[in-house]
Amino acid sequence: FMRISKLDLGTSLDISLIRSRYVEPSAPLVAPNNLLPHTARTSSGKEKSIEFHGEMKIRTYQQPQLLPRIAMRNMGISSISPQLVGFNNLRELDLGGNLICEWDIVFEIINIFPALDILNLASNRIGDFNGKAEFQSSLATEVNLHSCGIQSYTTVEVLDKIFPELKQLCLAYNNLSNLMEIQAKFQKLE
Repeated sequence: FMRISKLDLGTSLDISLIRSRYVEPSAPLVAPNNLLPHTARTSSGKEKSIEFHGEMKIRTYQQPQLLPRIAMRNMGISSISPQLVGFNNLRELDLGGNLICEWDIVFEIINIFPALDILNLASNRIGDFNGKAEFQSSLATEVNLHSCGIQSYTTVEVLDKIFPELKQLCLAYNNLSNLMEIQAKFQKLE
């Protein structure tokens, strides 16, 4: 048995969670005057200050709406906020190792980020497609569904409809038994 208070239902992928991974330009400096608050010991045993140059330049490249790639790996994400807008530059999204467990959430991700080229959903327990959801096809050319609990060839057939531009597909460590059928279906993969 498990106490309800110990159960983690995950969090929603929203702008505040994304910003927690990327620093705001107005946040306090980590290295005021280009010096970190830490020191390193030299081979002669002296303490030397650690310099950090270009902090503000790095921050300008870390603004979420401008990034072409966002990694939100192992963040406990189980859903996505429909209010996420303005990510027109986003081409690669890494959501590996989260708590995504329904194809409906995958379809929401596709709808919110329609320009994705690469989508990593590895190690999420998405499972097999139940055939009940409406979906918009994605332009993604690379999809990673490594260790997602996929067992049905029917799910693999649906992937061809969801991702018609697919060039690379990773289905490693899923319980698929008939690889010959899968290879025949995806002749266009590299």
